[in-house]
Amino acid sequence: MANPWLKFYPTDWRSDPKLRMCSAAARGLWIEMICLMHESTPYGHLLVGGHSPTDAQLSALVGIPSDQLPNLVRELEEAGVFSRTRENVIYSRKMSRSAKKAATARNNGRKGGNPNLSKERINSASVNLEDKPPDKPQKPEARIQNTPQSPPGGGTSSFSDFWERVPKGCKNDKAGAVAQWRRMNADDRQAAFDSVVAWYAWEMNAHKDRTPLYPTRYLSKRRWEDEGWQPPKPADPQAKLELWAKSIRDGTFVSPSVCPPQMCRAMIEAGLVTAEQVQARGLVA
Repeated sequence: MANPWLKFYPTDWRSDPKLRMCSAAARGLWIEMICLMHESTPYGHLLVGGHSPTDAQLSALVGIPSDQLPNLVRELEEAGVFSRTRENVIYSRKMSRSAKKAATARNNGRKGGNPNLSKERINSASVNLEDKPPDKPQKPEARIQNTPQSPPGGGTSSFSDFWERVPKGCKNDKAGAVAQWRRMNADDRQAAFDSVVAWYAWEMNAHKDRTPLYPTRYLSKRRWEDEGWQPPKPADPQAKLELWAKSIRDGTFVSPSVCPPQMCRAMIEAGLVTAEQVQARGLVA
């Protein structure tokens, strides 16, 4: 039985650029879908009784007219709000990650509740620490505490490279960050390195009144995977015009909020639709 409550963070909802690109109607559909996915198995997947609902069934479940639903689903998908499995099942990336994290915590509890176990990844074999080579004689000043250029472990980017990219006002608990870096595999280190500048720029702009997150937490909580801060991938403008032009030609509902006058004019100029077809759908060119 699913939990009677759902973790919901209003700040994440309101700061998600992919979701903010969508109309109010599409966002309303998404929260209804989230509620359905909260009750589904596997968690976070849009399944009812183990099956993906049809448009007609989903329309009845969420209370949205069947002629409007396909366009709203398409709007969410184009913005990158949700993903699909190989079987074409809609799922929430964030809810799926939460379910995996909860399963890992339960397994750790059965092992005795060691708090250090909660830091392990689900596939622990892929993130086991490298065997530490025998210590070589060295001068005290050559240790990592005194020479940031010496990377703590392998990977495309070294810890010193990562630390250089952290804003000066956020550089705290370097020893903790080094320890966390050692626990990460090469792919995660590279992902953390690639995103650190953009993530901190977003964090310091979105939460100006909040103390910036220390790098240790950035690494341990894998903040570069957060959905809220990541900019949407640019869509192919021509493909988008052709998609909405087809909806207009088919006579289906197209919301003015996702098909503004400039887009209608572009479709007419490209010969994809006529002015009469646009006007018949209640749109303005």
